[in-house]
Order: sequence, then C-alpha cells, then structure tokens
Amino acid sequence: MTVKIRKTPSLCLLFLLSCSGTHGSLNETGANGSEPPPPVLLNVYANRTTVGPKGQISLYGSYSTGPGGNYMLWTSTAGQVLSQSWNSALWTAPQSYGDVTITASSDTGLVRGSLLVHVVPISLSFAQGTDTTQAVATPIYLDVRMNPDQGSLQWEAPLGTVQPYAALPNEPERSAVFTPPSSPGTYTVTVRSLDDPNATATFHVTVLS
Repeated sequence: MTVKIRKTPSLCLLFLLSCSGTHGSLNETGANGSEPPPPVLLNVYANRTTVGPKGQISLYGSYSTGPGGNYMLWTSTAGQVLSQSWNSALWTAPQSYGDVTITASSDTGLVRGSLLVHVVPISLSFAQGTDTTQAVATPIYLDVRMNPDQGSLQWEAPLGTVQPYAALPNEPERSAVFTPPSSPGTYTVTVRSLDDPNATATFHVTVLS
C-alpha cells in the first residue's frame, strides 16, 4: 500500500506570510520611514524692546518653516497697535511704566508668537553737568542726554533766551544755546520730555558781573 504524505507549511512560514503586504512598516521616525514635519513657529522681532511712555516700536513676524497663514493679527496687553500689514505692525507704548506682551497670531489661530517689551521712565541729563559760573554773561551751548532717546523736548528759560537746535537735519532737537541776562545772578534752563512728564533736567548758570 502506498501512503501519500501532504506537506503543510510551518507555523513560522504562515506567520511571515500573514505579516506581508503592500503597506510599509512604521518606525519611530514616522509613517513609511519619513521624518515627521517640524512644527511651524511664529517668531516676533522688534527694532527695540525698551521704550519710554508713548514710544513706538516697529514689529515684524516670520514663520520658521513655510507659511503658517495668510496674514498675522497683532495684539498687546497694553498700549496700542496703530497699523499692521500681513507680517508687520507699529505699536505705541502706554503712558504708564511696566512690561507689555505683544502677540502675533496667524489668521488660522493655530500659530502664535510673543515678545516682551519694557516701558521705562525716560531720564534726562545735560552733558555739561548741572551748573556753570561765568564772569560775564556769554552764550552757552547745552546738550541733552536722553534714555530712551525718543520724542520731543520742551525747553524753558524764565530769564534770558534759549534757542533749541538739532545736531543734524531731520533729527530731534537735543541741543540748545542759552544766553543769560547781562546782570549778575543765577539763571536756569529746564528741559522736559513731552512723552514722559516726569522726565526733567535743569541747568544753572551763575553770572558774576
């Protein structure tokens, strides 16, 4: 009698066949072995991050990897966004001191970035010091140091004459010529910031004869 033997695939072979197919394998790098796309970040830049009250800052935003939206929306916890385009804005600081957060968001609302701005008191001082003494009344040139340097100054002289001027064309007036009266006495010149009413500096001129 002849016995026919039927060959049966081993369990290992059946297991390998059942795991095969047209789909690719997954690994830690992502589907089909590709790296996952990097997240889109919105970076916010400014021409400066420290200003005095009512100072202005130019803002600019950019996406780290490709477009994150059609345009950007700008908001701030204080102050005011005066104008904005699709990726830039102009911001004006409030009258009060403190830190302000400025945020740019994509129009989709999915991506946003922020920047911390410091609103600080404006300091004023004269490069020539605080006082001088003259034998006879002669004009004196005064230069103001301002930090942060922004906005306009108001010059005052109760007696004598003061003539402000700019060091270069189209620059703010940070200098002045003061001519004291010809009679003996002590005379003052005061300069004030129009942006920060707390910022003042006074220079004293003493005329002996």
